[in-house]
Amino acid sequence: MSIILNTFRSSPERVFRIWLIRHGESLGNVNPSVYKQMPDHKIPLTERGLDMARTAGDELAATFSSTFEDPSQMGHCRMWVSPFQRTRQTAKAILESPAGEWVSDVKESPFLVEQDWGLFEGTGIDDASEHYPDEWKRLQKLRDHQGKFWARMPMGESCFDVCTRVSNFFSTTARDRSPKWFKGRPGIDNIIVVSHGVTIRSFIMMWCNFSPEWFEVNVNPPNCSVLHIEDSVLKGYVFPGYGENAKALGFDQVGIAPDPSYIELLEGVCKGETCDPYHWTNKDTGALHDFFNAMDDDRNGVISVQEAKKHLGPHGSSGLLQKAGNNKLDFEKMLELFKEDCFENPPPIPYHELLAVATRVAKGQISKEDGEKEYVRLAELSLPRGRLGNGKDSTPGC
Repeated sequence: MSIILNTFRSSPERVFRIWLIRHGESLGNVNPSVYKQMPDHKIPLTERGLDMARTAGDELAATFSSTFEDPSQMGHCRMWVSPFQRTRQTAKAILESPAGEWVSDVKESPFLVEQDWGLFEGTGIDDASEHYPDEWKRLQKLRDHQGKFWARMPMGESCFDVCTRVSNFFSTTARDRSPKWFKGRPGIDNIIVVSHGVTIRSFIMMWCNFSPEWFEVNVNPPNCSVLHIEDSVLKGYVFPGYGENAKALGFDQVGIAPDPSYIELLEGVCKGETCDPYHWTNKDTGALHDFFNAMDDDRNGVISVQEAKKHLGPHGSSGLLQKAGNNKLDFEKMLELFKEDCFENPPPIPYHELLAVATRVAKGQISKEDGEKEYVRLAELSLPRGRLGNGKDSTPGC
């Protein structure tokens, strides 16, 4: 049996997929005074919130169909739900939609509940300063001094506490991934999580090993939005969800900012004591040539320095081409600048990989924003966790 299990667990084609869904519009979203009338966990969805959940279920089913074709190819898909009224109702509406055909079973976990506002529960955050002026002032001082991520609600949770709580849920998913042959169940490689705004953001941060700075620069996902993770890589929004007044959002209205700690590395924080010395290769020269040709639209042998900076991302625009000023560059001069940069500012990404992304941006194959996300992803793969030096949690996400 152990041989079978080890073989199954080490199967290279296994991909772990997570779909994170925030609950639909709740009564508390449209009327904050409801918090004074009922506890947080009993606040229900509005009728619009129920419609949102059904639409999210339709979108989820379409995503599953394009990924797996039919439920038999998807395998066991488990839905995990926060035991709050609004998340239970959201899950129920999704299960009643076409997405329900893809869900094998449903379970709840208290680790997935919303942030505990402590003393401010019941008063509503808008009235907290009036009912608890001293505690409110202290919270604001903590936020100003420590940042919102670390500041704990009086008798409640900080965002850091939510991250710690959510990470306790991960051992459950790891256990579920192991096959239960004696129960006739294979390992679970697909889960749906129906939860809350701060909790989902905390889930992503901990699972994908992002920094607290990432948490600070991002916002809660919209109501009934669907986010997708593969293994430990955040893929982005599958469905953008709904904004204020239940307005349907477009993909251009939602986004995920990259982790600032990686951006700092890409901008040159990574020095010789952190990164190994970089040695320019023929592969780098070939990639630079491809990039240059992509930029040289009129084939006159020169390109604009400003245009090159736009496509090269944080590392390329933060000193690499500064020596060239605002003039035009020919290929030989550009090659000289890149080779000099190898010794002065070793990159966290091999130059041929950085240039391959820049070439795709220059050709219009991907957007500048997607290019920056790709730089961050490559940095994650290139730098060992223990050498980041940015306070990241070292616990793997899956």
